Amino acid sequence: PRITYLHQQQIAVFAFDYRGFGDSAKLHPSQQSIAQDARSVVEYLTQTRHVPLSNMVFYGEGIGCYAAAEAAAKNSGVAAVILSDPQLSQLPVFQADMRTHLLPLKLFLRDDFSLQAPLQQLHMPTLVISTLATEQDVKDAKQVYDAVAAPKRYLEATRAAGAQALTADFDAFLGQIFPLKVVKPASPETSVATTPHLEK
Repeated sequence: PRITYLHQQQIAVFAFDYRGFGDSAKLHPSQQSIAQDARSVVEYLTQTRHVPLSNMVFYGEGIGCYAAAEAAAKNSGVAAVILSDPQLSQLPVFQADMRTHLLPLKLFLRDDFSLQAPLQQLHMPTLVISTLATEQDVKDAKQVYDAVAAPKRYLEATRAAGAQALTADFDAFLGQIFPLKVVKPASPETSVATTPHLEK
């Protein structure tokens, strides 16, 4: 639904499955492999498709926020970054899994997909979105927002399920990034009550 929505706004989307997900190569995903896949996508778009970085917005959801933030940290010319339902580290997620309770997880875990380092290197406009319902999810997103270098914007879609978090506020953010593009208003089906916050 989100990709369909973006297409309706006449925005080109390049979406991909990391290795180990979907129909991509079978590989146990890691921090390194996901970062490599994101770099490969950027290389393909810039070198093969000749798309300028200044025309790109890196968008990640959940663990995909790591790929988006890491790629943006390595490509300062990208227009903007959007992080939907991010967490500073995936370690609490792994620890919450009942199957890990009998294991010394920190001794076995090599990857925590920490956003702390790449977030400090982001100097392009960054939108942090919280669409999940629990207080912890909102807290996680706000922690990420606080760690991002300005300019940044926080959008809380308090009544949204994941696919409905594209709103007029989302469009306004894109309108700031690409001011010459007229972005259509969000349709009633995708509009939700939001609480936008802007920091310059």
